[in-house]
Amino acid sequence: MHLSRRIAAATTAAALSLTAVTTASAATHAAPPAHAVKPTKGVKPAKPSKPSKPPKADRAVAKVVATARVLDRGLAAVATSRRLRGIEAASAETITANVAADRAAIKAVVAAVTADPSQAAAAYTALQTYRTSTYTVAIGQVRTAEVLLGEAATVADRVTTDAPDQQPALDQAIALLDGAHARALTVTATTPRADVAAISMDIEAAEVLLEGANAALAG
Repeated sequence: MHLSRRIAAATTAAALSLTAVTTASAATHAAPPAHAVKPTKGVKPAKPSKPSKPPKADRAVAKVVATARVLDRGLAAVATSRRLRGIEAASAETITANVAADRAAIKAVVAAVTADPSQAAAAYTALQTYRTSTYTVAIGQVRTAEVLLGEAATVADRVTTDAPDQQPALDQAIALLDGAHARALTVTATTPRADVAAISMDIEAAEVLLEGANAALAG
């Protein structure tokens, strides 16, 4: 009787031990190791927004204003140019007055566009016709004409007495120079290039005539 109880108790203990081992093994296989959780990436800062472009009308007006500023600076330089010292005072005053008129006209264009931006395209086209370099050419023409007119006056009496055959040529030269001088004084920043070139051609033709008269006197 006691023997059977001991056998039963041993059998029960073995069964419990086997159950514990089986349960632990099952738990080991059933629960795989947890994967490491990746850290959450930080939120990227928002890109700064690009500054918006000004309206097209404003850009057009700004273009006109910038062009006018460049032209005005160039005209101001002409008005104070040392070249003006090389011509007669009255001629210098006339050219300076022309420059002032051009500057006033340009300022009027800017004022009109500022008041009515829809006129910007036409205003820019108008400003493109201004060339400050035209004044540089005109001042040179005035100076050359004045020098040659002085030479013509110097030889006039001699031509009358010593080379009368050159009188028509001298008269023509003086007429060309007078006309060229007068037209050069009307030149502005918007005078067409062809008109400026025509003045130079008349001065050159007059110079050739004077050279012929001087050569006749020298002979």
